[in-house]
Amino acid sequence: MEIYKAKTELWFEMGRPPTEDEVVERLKITPERYREVLRAAKPVLSLNSKHSVTQEEFINGITDVDGVGANNSRQPALLRLALDDVVSQLAHLYQF
Repeated sequence: MEIYKAKTELWFEMGRPPTEDEVVERLKITPERYREVLRAAKPVLSLNSKHSVTQEEFINGITDVDGVGANNSRQPALLRLALDDVVSQLAHLYQF
C-alpha cells in the first residue's frame, strides 16, 4: 500500500507517472526491495480466474461446452472476449 500511495502522491505532484527511481527515493528503500514487493503483490491471473460479474471461470466460456464435435464457429469470438476480460482486469489493477 505504501508503494501505491507514493506513486499516487508523486503522480499528482509531477503531473505524470513517477519513475521507479522516484518512488524508491520517496520511500527510502532499495530498488531491489521495491521490485521484491511488486513481485510479491502481483496478482496471478489466468483463464481459470473468475469473471468479476458472473463468477464463471473465463476458460468455461471458450471450452467445448456442447460436447465433442460441437460447432466451434463461436470459439474465436469467445476466446477474444475472455482475453479482453483478462486484459481489462490487468488494466484495472495497474491504474491509479
